[in-house]
Amino acid sequence: MQKTVWKLELFFRKNDKTIKWILVLLFLGIIAGSAMILYIDSQETARMTAYFKTFLVNNHLKEYGTKYLFLHSFLIYGFFFFMIWLFGFFKQGRPLILFLVFLKGLIMGFTTSFFIKAWMIKGFLFTLLVFLPQNLVILPILVYISTSSFFQSSTNKNTFGRKYNKNLSWSYALLFLFSIMILGIYSFSEAFFMPKLLNLLQGLLS
Repeated sequence: MQKTVWKLELFFRKNDKTIKWILVLLFLGIIAGSAMILYIDSQETARMTAYFKTFLVNNHLKEYGTKYLFLHSFLIYGFFFFMIWLFGFFKQGRPLILFLVFLKGLIMGFTTSFFIKAWMIKGFLFTLLVFLPQNLVILPILVYISTSSFFQSSTNKNTFGRKYNKNLSWSYALLFLFSIMILGIYSFSEAFFMPKLLNLLQGLLS
């Protein structure tokens, strides 16, 4: 346990500047996503509000099985993390890694701001109860795998169209497998508990 903690401390010290860049881009994405709400007209806001209200209040997630919800969550986040990890194979992958981090922040900012705009304090409480636990798991994985991929990309002398880095360490491959394992545990928990949580919160957005 102590060895693992020591390795994490060493990782964060070694990649301090990269982590700061990733966090800044994530924060900028959240700001940009929040600002996008200002450019949505009232009719579009009303249509989106009606859709989310119908879906969430009636809790249509109950219509899907746990297996479907698990695969849906796992494949979406898994593909996102896979693309970040894959870009680490290439020297030109660094801008794409940063773009995906920014995109994640953009989605977070837009979704959270929309619920707050549509339901005010109720929307804030909903995002706090539903989205915060989700991001407490997803964001650390995102920062860790993005930082590792950025570092791997910076040490890779190959370019797109050429063969992969021959010196790719096993630790980089294991990083993705470990992230996928954590994501699998999270996706199963989300698929099992989310319909029940929405059932408890039905009155919040009604």
